[in-house]
Amino acid sequence: MQKEFKNSNQTYLQSLALHPSGFYMAIAFIDKVKIFHLLDSEIREYRSLDLKNCHKVKFSNGGQYLACVDLKDISVFYSYTLDKPRKMPCPSSHVNNLVFNANDTIISVVSRDGFV
Repeated sequence: MQKEFKNSNQTYLQSLALHPSGFYMAIAFIDKVKIFHLLDSEIREYRSLDLKNCHKVKFSNGGQYLACVDLKDISVFYSYTLDKPRKMPCPSSHVNNLVFNANDTIISVVSRDGFV
């Protein structure tokens, strides 16, 4: 399974996030973000998002949101439908981490240059 997955994706991997349920995986490549279903011993591509240079992806604690960070925006999608992203300006181009609060209503952004 690992060899098939490696050979089918020839672009560089930027970030990876697992859904809290364990049934979905989001992988950010240089040219797009791909969402995969994890079924038994198979990995199947579910959807693809056209977000270039996305260097951080993260699911919320409850799994209902998927946050993607590129160089200028933070896009928050509904993770089950992947429709209508809410875009917020990215405060820094060096985002290290995104942290959702306990009930997934606030996102904290942590960057290398000291921004929180």
